[in-house]
Amino acid sequence: EAKWGQIKPTPNHVSFHEIVGPGIRVLPLLVRTQRRIEFLGDSIMAGYCNLCEKESSPATESFASSWPNLVCEELEAECHTAAWSGYGMVQNCCGGDTLMSDVWLRTLASTPSDDASDPHGTTAENLWNFTSWIPDLVVINLGTNDNLRGRNPTFVAAYSA
Repeated sequence: EAKWGQIKPTPNHVSFHEIVGPGIRVLPLLVRTQRRIEFLGDSIMAGYCNLCEKESSPATESFASSWPNLVCEELEAECHTAAWSGYGMVQNCCGGDTLMSDVWLRTLASTPSDDASDPHGTTAENLWNFTSWIPDLVVINLGTNDNLRGRNPTFVAAYSA
């Protein structure tokens, strides 16, 4: 079962092997748009609390209403978004060892390393093939979670690298 509200990723993908039933047919492929945009971010891009009225929680997060999704719809662009609430580039706001810089390298964000001593890796077959989808524009909105616990020399050195 998917557990998106956790700081530690757990495998939560579904594989379709066959879909059968009355009236099911293969639809023609859509024509690809001219624009491709890639978004990399944290809760600001994921839509955290964009449905909040009083209290925030993962249940009040809607990617469908997030600004990257709205930009893609408005520009009629083909988009790829890697955004996870609480994740940072070099440290997370709320714990967990997997970073946004790790997730970005994965095809499926929630497939962790097959090496328990390496929280930043993933399985070999899950590494993203950067030649398979090349954006025209990359939008990065990261860093908020990295500084929530305050600056320290290790953070500054890693962030500046």
